[in-house]
Amino acid sequence: MKILSVDDDELILELLVESLAQAGFHDVTTANSAQSALDLIAALDAENMDDEEGSFDCFLLDIEMPGMNGIELCTEIRKMPAYRRTPILMVTTLSDRNNIEKAFAAGATDYINKPFDQIELGSRIRLARMLVNEQRRGLQAYFMASALTTGLDDEKTALFQAPVTVEGVERVVDLQVLENFLLQLSRKGLYQSAAIAFKFTEAKEAFLKLGEAEYYELLEKVAALIAKGFGKCDFLLSHFGSGLFVGVIDRSGAPLPENFGDILAKAAEEAGLKPQDGRPGIIVGDPVENPIHRRNDIHSMLLDATASVTEKTLRIDAKVLKVKPLIPKGLKFNLFSDK
Repeated sequence: MKILSVDDDELILELLVESLAQAGFHDVTTANSAQSALDLIAALDAENMDDEEGSFDCFLLDIEMPGMNGIELCTEIRKMPAYRRTPILMVTTLSDRNNIEKAFAAGATDYINKPFDQIELGSRIRLARMLVNEQRRGLQAYFMASALTTGLDDEKTALFQAPVTVEGVERVVDLQVLENFLLQLSRKGLYQSAAIAFKFTEAKEAFLKLGEAEYYELLEKVAALIAKGFGKCDFLLSHFGSGLFVGVIDRSGAPLPENFGDILAKAAEEAGLKPQDGRPGIIVGDPVENPIHRRNDIHSMLLDATASVTEKTLRIDAKVLKVKPLIPKGLKFNLFSDK
C-alpha cells in the first residue's frame, strides 16, 4: 500500500513513518504542507497516466497546517477522480465536534487523535481499506442488477437492502463512515446528536423497473433533495438500504426547518418522485435522540430512527389503502421534543 502522510511537523512525520513501518507499511511518502502534497500528487499521477487509481492508496492528513489546512486538502483530493474512494484518515490533535464533522463532510474515511498508538494506526488503515473495497463491490453489485434474471429474487432482495454508497452529494457519506463519525464524538457530542430517517416510497418499484446505473442515479437524486432540505442544520446523511436514508444532526446548532416533511414532499413531487396513489414521495421520520449509555451502542440510535420512519410509512400506506395499519410487533423508537 502506497501512503502519503501530510503534516507540517517534521517530528510527527518521522514518528508516523516509523510507526507505519512497524505496522507493516513501508511504502510511505511525506509532505510538510498541503500545497506540496498536491504538487507531489500531480507530478506522480502525471508520470503514471495509465494508472486510473492514482499513485497513492491511502492518505494521512493533519488538520492544523499553515495555508491550506487538512480539511481543505481532503476536499481537494476528493475532487480528483482517481481518489474519490481512496482512504483518507485525519491524524490530528483536534477533537471538537466542529472539526470532526467538517472532516467527515469533506470526505474523510476515519479520524485518529494524536498521540496515536501504532497498533491502532495500522488497524484503522486496514479497516479503511476494507471499507473502500466493500464500497466498490457494492457499486458493482448495483450496476449488475439489471443482468439478474427473474429467478434470482433472493439476490435482488439482497441488493435492494444493501446500504450502497451514494457519491457526488455534499455531506452524504458511506454508512460505515457515518458510524466512524459517531464513534469519534465525545459523550457530550453524542448527547447533542440526533438521528432522523427518510423513506423513498417508490424505491422498491423503481429498483425492479430500472436497470444498471439508473436506480443508483435515482438514489443520488433523492439524496440531493434530502440534503438540500436540511437547510442550515448541520448534518451527515447515509443511504441505509431499502430506500431508506438516515442522517445525524447537531441539535446544538441551527434547528431542522419547520415542516421538514412538507418541504421534502413538495420537492419530491416537483422532481416527479410522487407515487400515483397520493403518498408523499419522501417520508420523514421523527428525530430520535441518542439513547445510548455506552459508545458501542451508536447503532441503536440509527436503528430507532429507521424504525420511526418505517412506522410512519406503514400508517400512511394504511390510510391510503384504507386498511387497519399493520405495525410490526416490537417496533420501538425514542423521540425527543423541544416542547
